[in-house]
Amino acid sequence: MKIACIDISNDLYQALCSYSSYLSLDLEIIRLDPKQPIEVTLKDDVIFLAHNFIPEELKLLGKLQRIRTDDDLGCIPLILVSEPLSPDAQPLFDEIELSWKAKVPFDSAQFFRLVDEVIAFKRDHQDLLEKRRDLKRAMAKKKFKSSLEILKALEGKWPNPMHFMVIKAEILIAVEKYAESEKCLKKVLETQPKSFSAFALLAKVYYFMNKIDLMKAAIDRSSALAEIHVKNLIHWGNIYLERGEGKKSLTAFEKALDKEEENQEAKEGLLAASLMMGKAELSKKVLENSPNAFDLARLCNLKGIAMAK
Repeated sequence: MKIACIDISNDLYQALCSYSSYLSLDLEIIRLDPKQPIEVTLKDDVIFLAHNFIPEELKLLGKLQRIRTDDDLGCIPLILVSEPLSPDAQPLFDEIELSWKAKVPFDSAQFFRLVDEVIAFKRDHQDLLEKRRDLKRAMAKKKFKSSLEILKALEGKWPNPMHFMVIKAEILIAVEKYAESEKCLKKVLETQPKSFSAFALLAKVYYFMNKIDLMKAAIDRSSALAEIHVKNLIHWGNIYLERGEGKKSLTAFEKALDKEEENQEAKEGLLAASLMMGKAELSKKVLENSPNAFDLARLCNLKGIAMAK
């Protein structure tokens, strides 16, 4: 069995290779070249691994979303290795189909137990995964009758019921069963109130039902990705600040301000991080360019007292 690494830090890659060799595991750890097409298929003895080692950015999320749109690669089980995600990024990663989570700090025993679990799932459910691939292909070719038949075969068997409901809702839209699709999506939102996929499909449903106000509200909920990028950067900027990782914190806050230059929370963080790093000129520049300089200085002082404790 192969573990194909979509994205992974050098340290984790070397550690996994060493563990596999030392424990004489029947595992081949391969690192995929991001500049080359992925040359594995659903029929291969392979699972994916993705390491979210720069959690303040959402580049990995984009990679995973692109892979999941592929009819074949999108059905290969995936292990996501990550620190706890920010509250704003978590719902986006939750929507990645067929994914299992491995926590950081890394625990090798837990990780390889999880690998065994995912490998067993793939081998025991190969037929199910191939049906999901066939469903993607049928939808792409607009063979909706075939899609409904395959969907029926998947019902009650798909590992994540909410993912199944989103798939079902998409097919129901295609066959113009808008009320049924709306019902599915509302059920998803009962348990996953921040589901971007559900809101995006709900906007389609309301468009076809000519419920324009509801459509606009759903679009607003499904198009806030830029805002999430900023919130995620601020979240990790604050975490790095608390850890004393000034350089990482500074970079995160700077990137947040590149996207939203008047964000007050990012300015507060940048000021605190610049003072931690001893960058007096940058601190002065932040204060001079802020209409709320006094509040910034006061809040930064409070952060400094908290850190001192």
